[in-house]
Amino acid sequence: MTKICKLTDFAYFRCRKNSKIPATQNGYHDAKVCNLSELQVNDYNVGLPMRPNGLIAIDVDEKNGKTGIQDLKHLEEQYGKLPLTLKQKSCNNGGYHLIFSDEGIVKPRGNLGNSIDIRWNGYILSEPSVIDGKPYKFVDGIDEARKFVTIARLPYEWISLINGNNSSEPESKCNYNNVAKVFKPFIIQHCELEKVFENCRFLQFCKNESQHLSEPQWFSMISLLAPVIGSEKIIHELSSTYPKYSFKETELKIQRAKRFGKPQTCRYISTNFPEICGECSSNKNKRRK
Repeated sequence: MTKICKLTDFAYFRCRKNSKIPATQNGYHDAKVCNLSELQVNDYNVGLPMRPNGLIAIDVDEKNGKTGIQDLKHLEEQYGKLPLTLKQKSCNNGGYHLIFSDEGIVKPRGNLGNSIDIRWNGYILSEPSVIDGKPYKFVDGIDEARKFVTIARLPYEWISLINGNNSSEPESKCNYNNVAKVFKPFIIQHCELEKVFENCRFLQFCKNESQHLSEPQWFSMISLLAPVIGSEKIIHELSSTYPKYSFKETELKIQRAKRFGKPQTCRYISTNFPEICGECSSNKNKRRK
């Protein structure tokens, strides 16, 4: 989802001339909604707070031998291409900021490697700031009149990555015959979700009755799906049919399921929801053992 904002919709604050240091006593806590021209007296630089404005920035660094652009390209190959959003060229050679909505962000990691930082609990310098004669400038996601900007929401996979939900544990391949049995206490990277649903009566029920699920049923569904890389999208799609759906609450549940370490088992689910799992072949096999 993308929204169009005016640059004047954001709160800004003054920073010292030729510096990133705040010029006010309380730093970005002194930010206010205003025209940028009000802050440029005496060549002040301009600070743009992230979290107070509902924003988060991916800071791609190219100075001092860093390889942020190449690193970001590799991440996009793994987690999907980032959508068009407000892009600002920074003062370092080739570096830039990608500015997104912080919807879904809960407790982000500070960086994605040595050359890419995540800016949320803090601020970035904004156009028209200048450091050592090199200006900050919005270069994409802004209209010709330089009044309106595009602020995109991060894709689910990127939200999960930035929130620190991905694991570096070994990969596991998925055996579809007993979905709850094969989920390991680490992230499963290769698994066809369609096959998972085909072979789990409980997940079929959750898919067909998604708008009527009780909270325990909803969390059990998330517990089963969360270990699969890329499952965030379908979890949100199924959850969004519920009348009181909340993106943030759903994201918190996904994180909780991943922190728990392993999904609920067939035995646990069939015991708690026998009316759903009673005729499941996997459940019958479990009972024979």
